[in-house]
Amino acid sequence: MRGCGEDERCCSLQLSGSAVSLLGLGITFAHSEQHNPTEFKKRKKKTRGALELRKLEKKNIIPTEFMASVSGEEEASWRLIGPASELSKQRCRLIHSSLGREGDVCLFFVKGDFYAMDARCAHSGGPLCEGDIEEADGVLRVFCPWHDYDFDLRTGQSGTSLQQKVHKVKLEDGNVYVKHESCLSLNPFPGNRKH
Repeated sequence: MRGCGEDERCCSLQLSGSAVSLLGLGITFAHSEQHNPTEFKKRKKKTRGALELRKLEKKNIIPTEFMASVSGEEEASWRLIGPASELSKQRCRLIHSSLGREGDVCLFFVKGDFYAMDARCAHSGGPLCEGDIEEADGVLRVFCPWHDYDFDLRTGQSGTSLQQKVHKVKLEDGNVYVKHESCLSLNPFPGNRKH
């Protein structure tokens, strides 16, 4: 499964005898007889991200034990993106998330360093990968092409009160890794909307 590396949990899990599959936009799961003593029913839902999973949990469609193992910042893992020698050839690359557009990441390579932040501007969802990068007073900033909001590549802090989510990046054995809560890929995941 693309982008998952050693952590296959983001793409498939087993829980109380119920098969759970997370790939692209779809989540397939079934009530566990142990979790729901009423009639055992298979259900299929299409969701986007952890917020949708929480809604399903509140409706008793997904057990709490499953939610604890799938969602949340604490579950972020290092995701292999690719070789640094290739990724450093472009100033910015869009990295696709298995959660869809809202989980996509911009991977920047500026002045010999990699930075990663959510790809959609915190203001109105503009494509930060298409924004200009400027340095002022030693601070590298990306400017959203839609409304010119700026964000510090290191902290995600804007010149306004907005905060863009940043992700940790590491180089290991010549490869770039980004810490993220979903599978990441240089190519779109099947089933995800076009960007």
